[in-house]
Amino acid sequence: MLTLFEELFILTIRDGQSVVIPPIKGKLPYGLTGAILDELVLQSKVQVNQNHRLEVVDASNTGDEILDKALRDLQDTDRPRKAVYWVELFSTRPKKFQKRLFDRMVSCGVLLNEDDNIRWAIPSKVYTDQNASAKYCIKDRLRSIVLADREMDLRSLTLLSILQASSSLKLVYTKDERQEARQRIHELLVSEALKNPVAQVIEEIQTAVASQ
Repeated sequence: MLTLFEELFILTIRDGQSVVIPPIKGKLPYGLTGAILDELVLQSKVQVNQNHRLEVVDASNTGDEILDKALRDLQDTDRPRKAVYWVELFSTRPKKFQKRLFDRMVSCGVLLNEDDNIRWAIPSKVYTDQNASAKYCIKDRLRSIVLADREMDLRSLTLLSILQASSSLKLVYTKDERQEARQRIHELLVSEALKNPVAQVIEEIQTAVASQ
């Protein structure tokens, strides 16, 4: 299974190239940072304390070098800090980080790099049940949740809220669809946060991303 930040990165890749779609470049570092923090929350590694600071509750390795580096940073700080602090700090590492993510997409069979000719693997080794690219599969899932009332899971809702917080809904929805998408994502996240403490933490992280 791909991580949240990998799925977000896949959505940003321009078809047939190893570059990010230009209109969302400025917000991408913050979106990726939020996705890393959200992934740690979903894996029960991090939570928000009563003072609205992120704190590590399980320091054991995740097996993912990017997540484990972030986890060590969170643990090694002199005191727990708010999500906005970590979003700002981690977002200063974008260029090398994005190159590493691109290489990971090639190594895991999402992208093919043949003599510097970049193309999507169809089917990808991640979504082997669909005869389509990973990007198509992710977009199709997210679109159906908002536009076709497909059953929602927390991981997909988290990715949707990251896209919204980082002003990147254009990666999935047309201009005419985006207002409906914003409203639907807001309603789903608020509803989930009322009954799920994990969603409450995710909501705080997305607020920090949106403030950048």
